[in-house]
Amino acid sequence: MRSEKLQDAIGMVDAALVARAGKYSKNSRRLKWIIPVAAVLVLAIGIGGVFGSGWWRSPGSGVGTDGFVLARATYPVMAKYPFDDPKDTAAMRQWMDDRGVRRSYNGAGAGLTDFFKTTVSTMFEGMENENRIYSPLNLYMALALMAEISGGAARREILDLLGSESIEALRKQANAVWNANYYDDGTVTSILANALWLTSNDELSYKQETLDLLAQNYYASSFKGDFHDAEYLEAIKLWLNEQTRGNLENSVEELDLADATMVLASTLYFQAIWNESFRNGKTVKKAFHSPDGDVTCDFMCQTSDQMSYYWGEKFSAVSKELANSGSMYFILPDEGVALNELFSDAEALAMMVSSRSEIKRKTVMVDLELPKFDVSSDMEISSQLKKMGVLRSFSYTSDYTLLSEEAELRISEVNHSVRVAVDEDGVEATAFTAVEGETLGIPPSTRVNFVLDRPFVFVITGSDGLPLFVGTVNNP
Repeated sequence: MRSEKLQDAIGMVDAALVARAGKYSKNSRRLKWIIPVAAVLVLAIGIGGVFGSGWWRSPGSGVGTDGFVLARATYPVMAKYPFDDPKDTAAMRQWMDDRGVRRSYNGAGAGLTDFFKTTVSTMFEGMENENRIYSPLNLYMALALMAEISGGAARREILDLLGSESIEALRKQANAVWNANYYDDGTVTSILANALWLTSNDELSYKQETLDLLAQNYYASSFKGDFHDAEYLEAIKLWLNEQTRGNLENSVEELDLADATMVLASTLYFQAIWNESFRNGKTVKKAFHSPDGDVTCDFMCQTSDQMSYYWGEKFSAVSKELANSGSMYFILPDEGVALNELFSDAEALAMMVSSRSEIKRKTVMVDLELPKFDVSSDMEISSQLKKMGVLRSFSYTSDYTLLSEEAELRISEVNHSVRVAVDEDGVEATAFTAVEGETLGIPPSTRVNFVLDRPFVFVITGSDGLPLFVGTVNNP
């Protein structure tokens, strides 16, 4: 089994989209611009897994888009782990060397803490009893692309939110962050993909130098076609399904793009296994205390001798490692603390966005009980972006002449769709933070019983430690 060979190899490596826009009018000469953001996380093992489709093609393949392409991004090629012959030293060395190239980009996210804290806090504001998931890294890449094709005050607003002094600095950092989180080596799949879909209206021309820059620095391909052409619409949906491995297929099929004129899409797909898998025989039926009433769930149980346990004024947390990748953190509010309170708490936010050195921590034996879950979330986040200072991009006064001299553009809507699933194989180094029965401020002596049987927060980090996904589970 691939999973067994991969587990054997763990010791050899470091554990380290779409709202409708108005039809083009010759009288108004206006085009509506819309950014959809589609992100998906799949925690699975080997090929297939929790959602398991198997038809997914290589990243950025753009099958069905050849007749529309203006600029094509070229993705890095990584050597695959030699499952068939782990003793093939040349193949193993190439695999390790390619992983070394990825790791050389670690640290690229330095300075992004304020962006992560601001956006996480804002995205979960007003949350009630629903499951909600947000991908900080996915939004970062989408906004970086928007800054690149924007000008003037609209660009400055985005740069300020992203914490970048200049477009040149953002371009360099975004490229490095992309590379630090790109893995496609057979053991971990972490694929960031971007695409710009443009209208083929005869009155519009596009600047090839801008499209080439997007392909080179952001791995963003650009396409042009008629949004009333069924073939073009099918190409867009096929691309979205390819990049998300079909896990958002129902949402993609429901998209009505016939009146769209431009679409910028950014996706993130992640797949990894636990460093220490849960045993199927230890999965038991238990009640999860949802806000809407108790529900019976499969709880995965595991005792780990050396697990990081964190605690703050309003929460406790544990982390579970992902093989050859980052970790998953599970954050459980203390009894009497509402889940949404954590998103305005300085310590909890630090826990969510990689500032964990600020949090009290101890390595202890943990009896972890984690419900299996498959949760999804859909948000239209225009209001959140406006609240964070991105205003001019939603107005026709925005300067998009870097892309086209003729078009008046604005963002119409920003949709963020995410799905996350966890099972016994899952991913290595995951952590939901959930602690019961601990006295506030006092570290455990030697052992913690950590039962996630009520609403909790999870965070998934990539190999460089940056937060890929932050979510809440109110009902698994």
